[in-house]
Amino acid sequence: MTMLHKQEERSKHREAILLAQIKKDLPDYDHAGDISITELHVIQAIGNHKAMNVTSIAHQIGVTKSAISKITARLIKKELIERYQLADNQKEVFFSADQRGESWASPRCLRITLFYCICRFN
Repeated sequence: MTMLHKQEERSKHREAILLAQIKKDLPDYDHAGDISITELHVIQAIGNHKAMNVTSIAHQIGVTKSAISKITARLIKKELIERYQLADNQKEVFFSADQRGESWASPRCLRITLFYCICRFN
């Protein structure tokens, strides 16, 4: 066996172990391969705070408001967060984690999924 083949084999084994852990810890693991590290940070920010809008998320994470708008649209489509407006302020849009998003925002699930995302690219 070549060194490259052994490294690839170890990488696949590590990925299989991580996916098994994600399946055990996350109620909806089907999106695990489709989620980016930035999306994880957005889920965590929304899950840890009340009434997060695009500006507050962008400020906390350190990315542009445009990027947050695109990321939140993807997360809404994946049914991990919800969009809402206050009754007295129809102009401003806020986000909250739905049931699946809350489970993804837990520190343990975030660590496992983040580690998986990092390993996927190495």
